[in-house]
Amino acid sequence: DDIDCLRFGRPAPCCTGCQKGALEAYASRGSYETFKSVLSVLADSGTLLFTYVAARYALSLLGTTDHIDVLIKRRSKNVMQQEIAKFDNTHPVGMDFVNHVFSEAKSSLDSGKSVGLVSMHTIEVSPEEANKWCGVQNYDLDEVTKDWDTFFEAESLLTPDLRWSARVKVPKKCLGIWGDERVVAAWTELPLFPLSMTLQDFITGGLFYQLLPLGKTRHAVVISNRRLFYIRYRRPVAPLWWLGVDLRIDSFRHDHDIFYGHMRRTVLQPIHNMVHHIGLRERFTPGIVSLQCKFGALQITRGHGDVLDVYQLVCQLSRNTSGFVTQDMLEENGLDWDKCREPLETSLERKSAIRWAILPQHDDSVEPVPEIHLNHSNEQVFFHMSFKDVRTVLDGCYSNVDVVVTTGRLFVWERDAYKKWDCESCLYYLCFWKACLRLLKPARNLPNTCSFFTLPSLLSFSTDLSVDPPSWLVPHHQPFKLPCCENLGLYLTHGRTRGSKGFWSYGCCPHRTGPSSHIGMHWRLKTSATADQDFIVALNFKPFSFESSHESDAEDAYAAIGYTWDEFQLARRNTAVSDVELVEALRKIMYVVQDQCHKLLDQVDIIY
Repeated sequence: DDIDCLRFGRPAPCCTGCQKGALEAYASRGSYETFKSVLSVLADSGTLLFTYVAARYALSLLGTTDHIDVLIKRRSKNVMQQEIAKFDNTHPVGMDFVNHVFSEAKSSLDSGKSVGLVSMHTIEVSPEEANKWCGVQNYDLDEVTKDWDTFFEAESLLTPDLRWSARVKVPKKCLGIWGDERVVAAWTELPLFPLSMTLQDFITGGLFYQLLPLGKTRHAVVISNRRLFYIRYRRPVAPLWWLGVDLRIDSFRHDHDIFYGHMRRTVLQPIHNMVHHIGLRERFTPGIVSLQCKFGALQITRGHGDVLDVYQLVCQLSRNTSGFVTQDMLEENGLDWDKCREPLETSLERKSAIRWAILPQHDDSVEPVPEIHLNHSNEQVFFHMSFKDVRTVLDGCYSNVDVVVTTGRLFVWERDAYKKWDCESCLYYLCFWKACLRLLKPARNLPNTCSFFTLPSLLSFSTDLSVDPPSWLVPHHQPFKLPCCENLGLYLTHGRTRGSKGFWSYGCCPHRTGPSSHIGMHWRLKTSATADQDFIVALNFKPFSFESSHESDAEDAYAAIGYTWDEFQLARRNTAVSDVELVEALRKIMYVVQDQCHKLLDQVDIIY
C-alpha cells in the first residue's frame, strides 16, 4: 500500500516493497535453509542442462557411421617444429596406422568361424572390355613408389601432355594395397566438354582455373577385391606452384561381399552429345551404379564411359552364394526343375561358362543390353520370366521386365518402350504422351535399369493382386464395346481388323468388358546398420491373365500400347507358360529361399 511504498522512499504503486518482503520471508528461515534452497535451484538447473546435452549426444549417435577421417596437413613453416610434427614423418605413420587397422579387421574376419564367410573368386574380363579406351581395365600397376610426392612429381597418375588419356597408373604402396589384396579395375573420370560449371564456380574464377595449362584436376577410381578408392588430385597452378595443391583419397570397404547392385542409364545433355557423340565420334553410355554391403551403400557416377562395365564389375564383387539353393531343395517343394529351364534356350544366350546374355524383346530399343556374370561355374541359371507393365493410360511408355533367378542371386532388367499410335488413344497420344517430342529423345535413351541381389539377403517376398474395373476414360477397356467400332479403330490404326486380313465385322450388339488385373511383387531385403527405412524391390506385372479369363482381355491391354495382331500372337507364342504358372513357380522358389535364410539365422544364433 502507500505506507509500505513510503517506507522505501518510492511513490505508490511500487514493487520494492514486495521484493523486500519476499526476500525477508525467504531469509527468515535461517542462513542454512537459504543456502540449501539456492543449491537446490542450481542442482535442478544443472540437471535440466545436462539432460539436454545428453539427449543431443544420444540423437547424434543415430546418424553416426563407421567412417573415420584421418586429416594430415602440411605446414608452410618448419621453424620451431618437432620432428614428429613434420609432414614427412606424419604421413607414413598415418598410412601405417590405417593399413594396420585394415589388416587387423581383415585377419579377424578370415580367422573367424562365422556362417557365410566371403569367398574370393576370379573376375572374368571380356576381350572387348579389356581393349576399351574408356573401360575399367585400362590401368598399370606401380609397385615401387612409396609416397605421393614422388608419385606426382613423375606425373604418374595421368600424363599432363595427354590430358584426355584414360590410362591410370595405380600406386599400390601409396594406397596401402598389400598382401592378398589385388587390384581388379581402375579408370579415370574425364570431364565432358563444355565443362559443367555452376554460377558460383564461374564467379569465383572456376573458368579461369579450368583454362590454366597446368592447374587441372584428375579423378581416378581404383577397385580392389576388398576396397574401393576414389582419388582426386588437383595439380599446382603455374607459375604459383605452392597454390592450389590438393589430394583427397576416399576409401570404401566392401570385402567382396556386395549383396545388392543397381545400374541406371543416364542421358548426356544435348551440348555434350553434340561434342562427344557427333563431333569426337565417341561411343559410350553414361549412368549411375549403386551398391550396398554390410558396411553401407555407395553410388558411383560414370559420366564419361560405359556404365555397364562398372555394373558388371559390381556383379562379380558380390558374395559367392552359388550353392545357396539346389535342385533337390526346389524339387522337394514341388518345383519342376526341367520345366523351368526349358525357356532358357529361347530367352537367354550363353557366351561363356559364367556369362549369359538376356535376349531383348522385339520392341526393345534401349542401350545397353546387360549381361549376367555368374560368381562361379557352380552357379546355375534355372528360371526366367518376362512380362510387361503397361502402367496407366496417362503414361506414354510401358516397361519390359525380365527376371532371372540363379542358385545364388536374382537379376532384374527393366526398361521402357514408347507406346505406339492407336486410333482410340489418339487424344492421349497427342496431349499426354507428348509424341511430338519423341524426336528429341530417341527410344535408345529411354530409362534402362538393371539390378541384382543375393538370395541370402532376402527377408520376405509377397505378391499383391489388384483388379481394375472398366472405365470410360481408358481406351480398349470401356464398360461396353461395339464390335464394329472396335474393328473400325483397329482398321484405321493398322490397316486390318482383329481377325484375318480383309475380314470386317458389322456386329452392333454391345458386350460387357471384364475387369483387368495386375499383380505386384515385392522383395524386402536386408539393410546396412545405418539405414532407417525398409529396402524393398518392387515390380508390377500388368496385364496379368488368369487361366479362366478370356484372351480378349489381354489382347485389349496389348492393343492399348499399339500392338498389332501379329505382335500379340508372337508375344503369346514366346510365353510357353501361363502367367499364373510363372508367378506360382516364383513363389515356390522364394519359399525355399526364405526357408534357407531362416536356417542360416539359426546357425548364427547357435554360434553366438
